[in-house]
Amino acid sequence: YSGPDADDWAQGATFTGVILNNGDPNPVFVPPGLYERDEHWAGNSQDSTSFDGGSNVNNDDISPMGDPWTVTTGSGPQKNDLTDLYANARVFDSGGDHIWIILGAMTRTANGNSHVDFEWNIAGFENVLEVPAFSADRAADSYIVGLGPHAGRTANVDFIISADFTNGGSTVETHVRQWQWLVDHYEYVDITDTLPAGSFFICADDSELGAPVPPWGAIAPDGTPVDYPGNATPYQFAEIAVDLTAFGINPWDLCTTESTIMFKTRSSQEFTAELKDFGLYPFPIVSTPRCVLNGPGRMCEDEWPGSVELCGPETPNGLDYKYVWFGPAWADSFVTTSPDSCVTISDIADTGLYSLIVRDLTSGCWAGPCDYRLIV
Repeated sequence: YSGPDADDWAQGATFTGVILNNGDPNPVFVPPGLYERDEHWAGNSQDSTSFDGGSNVNNDDISPMGDPWTVTTGSGPQKNDLTDLYANARVFDSGGDHIWIILGAMTRTANGNSHVDFEWNIAGFENVLEVPAFSADRAADSYIVGLGPHAGRTANVDFIISADFTNGGSTVETHVRQWQWLVDHYEYVDITDTLPAGSFFICADDSELGAPVPPWGAIAPDGTPVDYPGNATPYQFAEIAVDLTAFGINPWDLCTTESTIMFKTRSSQEFTAELKDFGLYPFPIVSTPRCVLNGPGRMCEDEWPGSVELCGPETPNGLDYKYVWFGPAWADSFVTTSPDSCVTISDIADTGLYSLIVRDLTSGCWAGPCDYRLIV
């Protein structure tokens, strides 16, 4: 919280922050930001989103036929315990339309030493109870499976941003890595040195007081709540901002409703060190529509009401959709725009297969075709 005149996670009484005062994402921003509080393992508490043992590392092939990560209910060192997690994506006009992702994480560390990864995957990760090709050999509470086509991820798109705080937090290293093919396998390749100046930033709270907590509060190093208007402990909170356009991701590659963001901690500064705690959530970077086409259902001729409506998805607040329709009622395509997400079919002779493509004019992303068969 930086005061009412700054763009920040929280904005107090102005209600213009990325997150509203009750902790919910502000619907003004599309796609919305993300705030989640992960379970903590302070005292005798246990965290159900903990990695199981030392065999889970960043470069694993976690496809269903590979080596999915194993999950257990457990605990670990204070520095590895995630609490409050944040994500937001924006398009800024400076130097052209650049897509930025802004991420934040709090741990219960009180000495500044922590190792946090932020991993975004376009096809998404999934936490499942069983992996048929794998579960019999490695029993666990659940499994993290990557749904991408290249060893569970998507090559040249998926990325990890790592933040390593050492020497009590006085030394900070940030690395940006992209999933790539190397000779005979996939792994995360460090592309930090290839990025132009000003394309990523990191901010760690090293003040004597600690960062002011937002209206929804925070968690202290001992696991007790910190209520607003209190302060977190120094070094608990870190933020990262990265210009995704600067490292060559095609904006169209970000058009998905399946992507996830995963917050992870590692046991040490080594990128392939043992993974400890995690939070996994759906997170689209750009607004992408879903294509659904609904109609009146099957009817007899004597039930024909004179006209019927076929409807696509309604346009969310703040966006503009273009609807492109195909079907027997038109010789070619028929176009409507927000807020007209429905079309009227007035002639009983125009029954048959109808299709719809939906485009978000704000992001350029599209979905479809989706179909509906009008039967009379």
